[in-house]
Amino acid sequence: MKKPHLLNGQDSLWYDITLWFAGLKADEAVHRLLQRLGTRHHADRTWLAPNNRSQTKVRITHEWCARGVPSSLAQGRTLSTETYRWVQRSLHRHKEIYIPTPDKIPRRYRDLRVRFQLQGTCSFYCVPILDSDGKLIAALGHHKLHHEYYWPRGDRKEMRQAAAIIGAWMRTRLNKKDAPFPDLPKEPEPAVLIKQGSVSTAYPVSQIVRLRVTHGYSTVELSNGRTLTKCRSLDRWQEILPARHFMRVHRSCIINLKKITSLDRNGGHWLLTLSDQDTIHVGRQYRRELLHRLRNRVMLKAQQAKRKVP
Repeated sequence: MKKPHLLNGQDSLWYDITLWFAGLKADEAVHRLLQRLGTRHHADRTWLAPNNRSQTKVRITHEWCARGVPSSLAQGRTLSTETYRWVQRSLHRHKEIYIPTPDKIPRRYRDLRVRFQLQGTCSFYCVPILDSDGKLIAALGHHKLHHEYYWPRGDRKEMRQAAAIIGAWMRTRLNKKDAPFPDLPKEPEPAVLIKQGSVSTAYPVSQIVRLRVTHGYSTVELSNGRTLTKCRSLDRWQEILPARHFMRVHRSCIINLKKITSLDRNGGHWLLTLSDQDTIHVGRQYRRELLHRLRNRVMLKAQQAKRKVP
């Protein structure tokens, strides 16, 4: 088929993309699209990261890197959406994320800023990819390493248009056997990074039993009996800890929900017993949410057990 005369490079881009998705295998079409966007927009890394169906995990499945830039695909990491809570919240609200420099990340998400700095990411831009119901199914983005970069308005517009094309393509295949992306593998147990002195250590959530605060200092109590002390408020801990696993049950205490062994509601006082046999008083303002979350966990376990029955 003879290529018609086109007015500008942008028209040519969409013409080529249409041909790629019509005539190539899924992975090859996506790779060519990322390569074209990355080179046009002067990115160091351009990637596509689908969410799993439960919106709890995200992993980069397709990536293009400029010459000399290491690939993050080799790490094969599946991340909890809690790790990038601020980014995920904005994407779920159908908003693009544009971070020309890590200093633009809100202060309360300091851990995200530190993560970007450790990864060497100086500038970050991504747009949501939505299904037919407006639900987030993936993100398309750019990384710029080594120096700050301000993507012009025209480049950001092209990224949004590319996300719409990928979204339409993904929607037609989500329920087919030849779905464009494989199921995400199970993620290793999430961990919480805690700094003691000059050393930061990742503690799996299963090792954290509770957190208490006294006189402005918080104590992290681990399952092996060890305690860690930080000058950090419980409000700040609530922003850092995976909300799926932890809950505040008192003005001075956060617990790991998986460590609950019993709930005593006799009389006007609610007492939780944890796996180390310690008891925690539940404040009145937290009782309704606690009961709701415990019931949901029981229902989820029942559904999982039902699926295993042949």
